[in-house]
Amino acid sequence: MKHIHELKYDAPRLYSHIMLLARHDPDYRDGDGYYWRWNPRHAAAMCGCSLATVYRSASELERAGWIRRLRMGGGAYVRPSHP
Repeated sequence: MKHIHELKYDAPRLYSHIMLLARHDPDYRDGDGYYWRWNPRHAAAMCGCSLATVYRSASELERAGWIRRLRMGGGAYVRPSHP
């Protein structure tokens, strides 16, 4: 697996944002504690990057095994693979 800082785009910053929400914001957790309801616009605002960069970064993180994107119950979720 690639180190997080070897990934392209804003992947390291996006991952930090996902982990912050997954660990500390009860509105973004489920019973497991690590799912984040995927909101690309919110991520773009928090990371200070474009929406296109968020999608590219998320794809890069997923390919490298750092996150899994899931579709369940009508929503899209992200689960960090390394909590």
